Amino acid sequence: MSKGQIAGLTGLVKKVDPSIIKIYTINSAGEYERQGSAVLISTTGIGITNYHVLAGAKKAIAINNTGIKYQINTILDYSVSNDLIKFQLTTAGKTTASAMLSSVKLDKGMDVFSLGFPNGFEIDGGSTVSTGIISGFRNIDNHELIQTTAPITHGSSGGGLFDSAGKLCGITTGTFASDIKDRHANLNKAVPVSGIKILERNLNLSLSDFYTQISRDNIFISAMEAYEAADYDNAIIAFNEHLKMFPDDAVAWFRMGNSYNQIGRKKLSKYLLERAMFCLNNAIDLDTNYYSALGQGSMVSMLLGDKLMAFEYAKKAYDIAPTVSFTNYVLGWLNNYIRDYKQAIAYFDVAIQLASEKQHLHQWHLERAIAHDWIKQDLLAEIDFKKSIELNSRNEDAIFYYANFFLTRERNLEACVQLRNLYKINSQFSMEGQSVVDYIQQLCE
Repeated sequence: MSKGQIAGLTGLVKKVDPSIIKIYTINSAGEYERQGSAVLISTTGIGITNYHVLAGAKKAIAINNTGIKYQINTILDYSVSNDLIKFQLTTAGKTTASAMLSSVKLDKGMDVFSLGFPNGFEIDGGSTVSTGIISGFRNIDNHELIQTTAPITHGSSGGGLFDSAGKLCGITTGTFASDIKDRHANLNKAVPVSGIKILERNLNLSLSDFYTQISRDNIFISAMEAYEAADYDNAIIAFNEHLKMFPDDAVAWFRMGNSYNQIGRKKLSKYLLERAMFCLNNAIDLDTNYYSALGQGSMVSMLLGDKLMAFEYAKKAYDIAPTVSFTNYVLGWLNNYIRDYKQAIAYFDVAIQLASEKQHLHQWHLERAIAHDWIKQDLLAEIDFKKSIELNSRNEDAIFYYANFFLTRERNLEACVQLRNLYKINSQFSMEGQSVVDYIQQLCE
């Protein structure tokens, strides 16, 4: 009979904690994309996590409880239906900690504890232990799953569920709740250790080969590929399908929210922007340290007219990551929006200085150019307009605003060069109700 507590829990946690590692997948911009947990089951660096943690990753690292980083370069085996994946750390021949697998028959009411890293995008910090019981079992698609009252929060997916002897009895997976609002209702899910034991193949796939192998059938990869191609309508459809299976995936909520944001901003649709805010708030609720979601939520809040919320979210994002280019850009964007251009320029200066890659840098320069333009710092404005277009020659907004910069200074010939260039890129371009065709007909013919 369970007593609701585990004797010697402190000692058990100290013993098994080194076997729990934090996983980060890294996107094409070199930024942390997803975060999860994993359990090492071999002293040679073999680990187990959820399939959905590494599905779609082209690069991933693992960090143990002492801060040592390892590359995850090899996938040994995986099971989509069990949501498990076995991987090999690159350890350079060094031994690692490992958990012992339990052989005890699991029963309803047994005391268990979970270990994982629900820290979101905080690199530092140890694992978190939670206690509970096995509250039941569920059979879904002929796979038996554990239902436990031990909390499993965002970032803990792929961590360990241990019995009262400190042996691994399951891999924590998420929630049975189909709606995100029900995820705290003790409907926590884990895959029994028997699911690990059937991962017997030795595929030796590189992460890139693994990505290629699963890309045709993996809905998250489909969603991300649509998102990265700026096909936001299809991205929303795919992310929505993915979230039906994994409602506690903060990254998917964030990406779907930004997809709504991108469409809503172009269409000036309050409804779509409100949908964006709903998704972004779900991402923030799942991971309070998700500074990208806070930053996007800040800008969407401003577009919806909520200035106080916009600055509250922006400051939270900045406090979490003050040396990240994006959080400085957001504060610059907000100050541009409220026409505090000198303050905006100060933040853009830092954002541009901190930018480690060029993916968004053209937008940073454009926003700073607009601020310089408004306060008549013509030379600096023109330098930034040119830099923005140099970094992305198809940035339609940059070309338009550069043309407008010339028009307001009665430099019509130079304005017409930019307008004709814009027409070649997108003959349907319009801004504030006036099309590029209208501008050319009125000014350039």
